[in-house]
Amino acid sequence: MATRDVLGQTEMKFQVRYHGPGPEQGRMSALDIGPAILGLGQMVGETSRILYGDQTRVRVEVKADFEHASFGIEFFAVANPADLTPPLTLEQLAAIATVLGFMGATVFKGLIGLLKWQRGRKVDKVERVGDEIRIEIEGDSNTVTVNEYKVFVDPEIRKALKAVVSPLSRDEVDKLSIQADSHPPSEIAKVEREQVMSARFRIRRFRLTVTRLSWR
Repeated sequence: MATRDVLGQTEMKFQVRYHGPGPEQGRMSALDIGPAILGLGQMVGETSRILYGDQTRVRVEVKADFEHASFGIEFFAVANPADLTPPLTLEQLAAIATVLGFMGATVFKGLIGLLKWQRGRKVDKVERVGDEIRIEIEGDSNTVTVNEYKVFVDPEIRKALKAVVSPLSRDEVDKLSIQADSHPPSEIAKVEREQVMSARFRIRRFRLTVTRLSWR
């Protein structure tokens, strides 16, 4: 596993890669890639805050990586003991990646999986089931962890993800893949872009058990 503890700090590598006729030349518009880089950093930072509190800080570093048939960027989520009290562990950094859906193709889990499952539809009902949350849409249901749900409904994380997905609107970009360490990548195809971009947390009704639910 590429996640490691070096020089007194923990870090985890993410790879964001765009595929298609344009990226295979190793070139993309700065107007697209700039907001995408910022968006990925915001997603990791905001998820860290949701899971571990306002005092946590995860520094996201960027390294360009160009390979045939894609335009790739490497991100390193770094938790430094000088910045955190206490510092995040390797397992906690991995949990951030899991909740965001960067750890591979677990069907309809993590933020990316949930948005693919939602397909822009309005949420009908949300209820607490034991230690998990059940979301119902048009007779279909999906049970997720509390942390997955909190990230799913967070407007700042959704806004940041839209910036990451936005380059798929270009004719020359066909697919986006996001990978954490050596795990299988999560992919968003061009045809799925509108579903992710248009997804909002719209709900018709809450049950009382959810409106009284404490996230602490």
